[in-house]
Amino acid sequence: MQRLLLGAGGHARVLIDALQAADETVAGVLDPRHAPGSRFDGLPVLGGDEWLEQQPSSSISLVNGVGANPTTASRRALFERWCARGYRFDTVIHPSAVIAISARLSEGVQVLARAVIQTGAVLAGNVVVNTGAIIEHDVAVAAHAFIGPGVVICGDVRIGAAAFVGAGAVVLPGVTVGPDSIVAAGATVIRDVPAGQCVIGSSARERLPSSAAPGVDGQGEDSVGLA
Repeated sequence: MQRLLLGAGGHARVLIDALQAADETVAGVLDPRHAPGSRFDGLPVLGGDEWLEQQPSSSISLVNGVGANPTTASRRALFERWCARGYRFDTVIHPSAVIAISARLSEGVQVLARAVIQTGAVLAGNVVVNTGAIIEHDVAVAAHAFIGPGVVICGDVRIGAAAFVGAGAVVLPGVTVGPDSIVAAGATVIRDVPAGQCVIGSSARERLPSSAAPGVDGQGEDSVGLA
């Protein structure tokens, strides 16, 4: 079975490194922004949607190389589209990550270098736990959520579907971060975050619609036409 990487941006490069560190192979990259036959990080670019649509799902496994900017919409759409067509997404775990025996990881989860997943944690499909992030005991992270580098998620926290937690943020014990919400980089979350809201600052008190979060324009470096 061939393993193919969807997307050719910064997050994809991190995944290539994680897979190579784990002695896993990647046969090629799919991204319509790059010419077929070119190379990305040493791997051949095979094409885009049209190329993949011609391949039987039974012969291919996929890795979701699209990041968040900070919305997770493009990443989620990619995962849902190809799952609906019968393709399977691989879980990626960097060999330096620490994962408790009782933790549960679903299809397509990505746990990157030096991340820690503690006992009783549950990560649903297509979740990213980025470099050096800590998911403490009994945390539940819903599908498509993106946990940024250096984040600390304390015990018994609930992270909603497609939520984004920015680099270095801290979510205190027992807090719920609602679906489609954004926790800005460096924020400390001391109370629940409603669905679709953006919180910023040292006590995460200022709330904005997630669509108004700084830097959110619906398109980012890792948005590709494979969704």
